[in-house]
Amino acid sequence: MPEARSVRVFISYAHLDDALRERLRAHLSPLEREGLVQTWDDREILAGDEWADEIDERLNQADVILLLVTADFIKSEYCYGKELERALERNADKADRAIVIPVILRKCDWESTKLSRLQALPRGAHPISDWKTEDDYYTAVAKGLRSRIRKVIDPASGWVGWVGQRLRDPQWWQQPAVWVALLGIVLSSVAGGWWWWQAAARADREVAQAVKALRSGRYADAAGQLEPVCQRLVSRQACFALAKARLGVQLETPATLKLEPFAAQTEALKATAPDDPDLLLFSAELALGENRPELHAKALADIDLAIRLAGDQFPEAYFYLANLHMVAGRYAEALPLLDKAIGPRKTTRDPAPEHYLNMRAYARARTNDLAGARQDYEQSADRGSIISRIELAELLWRASEFDRAADQLATANAALASPEAATSGRNALPWELEIAPGKTVPVKQGFEKQCYARWMWRAGLALAERPDAAAGAGWRDCGPEATQIAAAVAASLGRAAAGGMNEAGTQRAVEFAKQHRLVAAGQGGG
Repeated sequence: MPEARSVRVFISYAHLDDALRERLRAHLSPLEREGLVQTWDDREILAGDEWADEIDERLNQADVILLLVTADFIKSEYCYGKELERALERNADKADRAIVIPVILRKCDWESTKLSRLQALPRGAHPISDWKTEDDYYTAVAKGLRSRIRKVIDPASGWVGWVGQRLRDPQWWQQPAVWVALLGIVLSSVAGGWWWWQAAARADREVAQAVKALRSGRYADAAGQLEPVCQRLVSRQACFALAKARLGVQLETPATLKLEPFAAQTEALKATAPDDPDLLLFSAELALGENRPELHAKALADIDLAIRLAGDQFPEAYFYLANLHMVAGRYAEALPLLDKAIGPRKTTRDPAPEHYLNMRAYARARTNDLAGARQDYEQSADRGSIISRIELAELLWRASEFDRAADQLATANAALASPEAATSGRNALPWELEIAPGKTVPVKQGFEKQCYARWMWRAGLALAERPDAAAGAGWRDCGPEATQIAAAVAASLGRAAAGGMNEAGTQRAVEFAKQHRLVAAGQGGG
C-alpha cells in the first residue's frame, strides 16, 4: 500500500489580493497541522528560482487548485489566462482531473465566466462582504475545503497514497447526492406507480358504474360521473364512455337533436370501436327511425348483437325493443322485455329509471294488470316522472279513489308551474296522449304539458267534489293542440268510467266533460 501523504493544494491569486490570500492561509493552518493538506502559493518561491517554472511544476502536481476569485483575478492575464486554463485542462482530463475550487472573495461578475461551471466555496458562493465578519467567511471556506477533501480521501486509510494525479472529484454518478437523488427517484417511481395503479383501479370501478347508468338510459347521470374521471387522465375508457354518454344526452332532448351531426359522431366513435354495444344501439335507433324497411332488419340484428356483447346486461336495448312493440300496440309482447330492462334492482344505487317504470305501468294497465301498473306508476312518480303522476290518477279514478287522484294531479300541476320542469331530464321528452284506441297525439311543448296537467287536475277536483282551483283557466293558452289535449282529457275520463269507476264518479265525469265540451273536440269551455 503506498505511503500516505498530504493533499497538495495550489493557491492561484492576483497579487493585489495578497492580504486576502494571507488571511486564508491562516485559516487553512489547522488542515496543514493535521497533515491533511500541504498548501503552496507563489510567495514560497525562493530568490533566484525560475518562478514561472516553479509555478508550472506546482500547478501540475497539485491535487487541489484554489482560485481566489476577485475582479483583479479575472483581470489578470496570468491568473485567468494561464493558471485557470491549465487548472481547467487538468480538471477535464479523465486520467488526471484535479479538483479545482473557486473561492469567491469579492463581488464580481464571475458567474458569466468559465468559473461558473465549477463548484465554488463557501457554500452559496457568497463573498466576504456578505458575511458578518471576515473570520466567519474564512472559517466557512476552510470547513468547506475540509469537507470536499474528505469526500475523496480518508487520511486514516491507505487511500491517502493515491493522492496526486489520481485524486479527483467523484464522477457525477459517484456523488452521494446523486445516489440519494436516484434512491428518491426509485422510491418516487414505486410510489407513483402504486398511486397510478390505485387511481386506475378506482377509475375502472367508477367507469363500470357509469356504464351501468349509460346502459340503463340514464345518460346525463353517466356523463356527470364520467366527466371528472376523464379529466384525471388515468383511464382511456372514461373519456370514450363520456363521449358515448354525451351522445345519449342528445337523445334525451329530441327537440334539439340534429340527426346528421349525431350520426356523424356515432360513426366516428364506431371507427375506433365497431363492436361497441352502445354505439350499435345508437346506430340501430337511427336506422329504425327512417322509413326504409330494408334497414330495419339490420338494425334489429345490431340490437341483438349489442345485448350479447354486453353480456345480457343492457336494459336500454331491452327498453328500446319494448318500445317498438308498444308503438305497434303489442303490450303483452313488450312486458317481458320491460321486465328484463328493469330487472330485480336490489340496490338503491342502481334504481330502475322512471321512464322504464312508466312504460311498464302503461303496458300493465293495457293488459289489465292494474295492481302492477299502479305500483310502477307510484315508483316512477316518486323518481320525478310528471306524466306518471297524471297516468296514475286515471288508475285511481278507476278505483274511485278520487281524493288520492286529485292529490297526485295537484302535485303534477305544481311541478309544471316551473318552466324548467317540463324541459329537464326525461320530462323533456314528448308525452304520448291516447285520444282513442290505438291513436295517440304527441305533446311536446312545455305550455302544452302545463295545459294538459291543468285540465286533468280540474277534472280530478270535479271527481273529488272539491272547489275548482283553476276555474278561470280556458283553452286559449293551450296552443294549436288544444283540441287534441281536450280529447285526451275526455278519453282518460272515459277509460276510467269504463274501467270500474263508481256510478257517482261516472256521473261527475260526464257532467265535467259536458260543462267544458271536452267530447266536442275541446272547443270553447272558457
